[in-house]
Amino acid sequence: FSRDLIADSVEYMCNAHTADALVCISNCDKITPGMLMAALRLNIPVIFVSGGPMEAGKVKWENKVISLDLVDAMVKAADKNCSDEEVDAVERSACPTCGSCSGMFTANSMNCLTEALGFSLPGNGSTLATHAYRKELFLKAGRRAVDLCKRYYEQDDTSVLPRNIATKQAFENAIALDIAMGGSTNT
Repeated sequence: FSRDLIADSVEYMCNAHTADALVCISNCDKITPGMLMAALRLNIPVIFVSGGPMEAGKVKWENKVISLDLVDAMVKAADKNCSDEEVDAVERSACPTCGSCSGMFTANSMNCLTEALGFSLPGNGSTLATHAYRKELFLKAGRRAVDLCKRYYEQDDTSVLPRNIATKQAFENAIALDIAMGGSTNT
């Protein structure tokens, strides 16, 4: 239901403002699929760019530094053998930076799949939110949106429209990638 609501919201805004193109800046698990649905409904030039995944958390645990994420924090919180101080250390360290969760969960899986579908630039799903290249990726996405508009509106190139990009072959490619990378079962 939430993906449909997101798609409706994006579609309403684009139609209300008679948008010529769409730059979808998404990151969380429901946003990217909802925006993909809207892009296919609207069928105007579109490019996706995510905020990027956060860096993996690290915590010193039993004299070892281990990588962790929020799932680890929940497991530790449920463990009666862990002290409140240990759980607190894990919770403080699980999400150390901005970005989507640091695992191959739905958000990061979907951001990788937008690449496979042909809706985003290389690195969209894997470049960290804090990496210097992320800013360049945003700038490239903006330039790509302008290029797609020129190709469609000035050169009548309909191959740049979402319904022509999202072919059966593109979806098969995305499904193969999802399986190969061990992506979320929610994608």
